[in-house]
Parts: sequence; C-alpha cells; structure tokens
Amino acid sequence: MINSSHISLETLVDIVEGRATSAALEGAVAHITSCSDCVDTLRRLQQVILTMKTDTAPDAPRDLLQSAINIFSPEKRSPLRHIIAILTFDSRLAGPAYGIRSLRSVVVRDRGIPLVETGTPIVPSS
Repeated sequence: MINSSHISLETLVDIVEGRATSAALEGAVAHITSCSDCVDTLRRLQQVILTMKTDTAPDAPRDLLQSAINIFSPEKRSPLRHIIAILTFDSRLAGPAYGIRSLRSVVVRDRGIPLVETGTPIVPSS
C-alpha cells in the first residue's frame, strides 16, 4: 500500500519476502521506478532479510531470553516492598554527616569544655 508519498514498510517487507499481492506489487513497482528513497529502503530490507535467513549463530538459551524479557515487563508492586523502600530512603533529604564527631570535638574543646570518652561534653557548673 502506498501512503501519501512512499510505500509503507509493511508492503516493502511483503515484496521482499514474496508475500505481496499482484496489485500491490504492480503499484509498488510503478512507484519504485521514480522514488530513490523507496528503492534504498527496499535494498536495505533485502540485505537485512537475507542476513536473517542465512544467520547460523546459535540461539540464546530460553532462560536467558526470558530473563531479558522480564527486565522490560512491568513488575507487580508489593505494598511491603514499597513500605520498606520508603523506610530505607526516609533520610534521603538529610545532608551527609561527614566528620561531624571530629568537628564537634574541636568546637567544644575550643570553648574549653572537657569531653568524656563518649564524646559528650561535660558542662562546667557555674
């Protein structure tokens, strides 16, 4: 079938595979004689289909194919999994606490407040 300006890809594939009806084939041949884009597409399709037919590479194992398909299929969401994810990432907005203990000890020592072993300052009585 010819759309507004070019032959559809489905029709070109049917022509290459020998499945096109005689009417579709006649219309396509008439169009192909004047359209270099459709000729290029037809040639590329012939190359691809020939490569596919002559391919002798072994097929991938079924379990590997199923795993690949499962990667892209929507998974069923479990409410428990959702809750665990929320609880796990609950602190995602908090900033990193790199060096907080060491900073606190420096600040507290600079004020002359002694620290105990746990890092808790001992506030002097006034």
